[in-house]
Amino acid sequence: MKNLFKILILVFFTVLIPNKIYAWEYPSNSTGYPYADSPEDEVDQWNTYTRNCTSYVMWKINQAGVPFHNNPTGPNGLTSKMGNAENWDTAASYIGYSVSTTPSVGNPVNWDANNGGSGSAGHVAWVEKINTNGTVFISEWNYNYGDGNYNERGSASGDHYLQITSSCSSGSTTIQNMTVVSGQTFNCSVASNSSISILPDSTFQNGSSVNLFIN
Repeated sequence: MKNLFKILILVFFTVLIPNKIYAWEYPSNSTGYPYADSPEDEVDQWNTYTRNCTSYVMWKINQAGVPFHNNPTGPNGLTSKMGNAENWDTAASYIGYSVSTTPSVGNPVNWDANNGGSGSAGHVAWVEKINTNGTVFISEWNYNYGDGNYNERGSASGDHYLQITSSCSSGSTTIQNMTVVSGQTFNCSVASNSSISILPDSTFQNGSSVNLFIN
């Protein structure tokens, strides 16, 4: 096969109803976070604090396949402490990750201190979906006045968008965390050992068929 990392996926349907395919359904993103029922503010396995926003996003980054903790070494070989959520954009940029005002699905978003509803330490969340108006659907922990619980917001705008997990070339679309409409074409996924994986997991409604084309 040629270039397994460039994938065109066309979705067709055998019935009129249902007419959509869901690659990730909400609200299930809290499932699996290992400290959901733990006491708050204890040191977790990534050297941040349980049931805090940073702990949740550390978990999400590791779930996406990137080993990550509070003192990571980045692509440029430098190491930095991530620290409070307000510092994540600066720390990530210093160690070689891209930080911009453009969201990336399956990556962190952070806010400066006392901005966008955050507290004095800032806030960090996870981009689940990019809306057509440029806002983002996010999952997060410890947002509502520091309640130590899971939360989702359907239309948020962050201060900085960090690209820590792998993604495809600029302008491509990753098939994850979004509704796939009949006839749409995508060119971004993950391939290894001659097999294709659409991350994180894709579930298709009954009656639909998916044709996969590899260039």
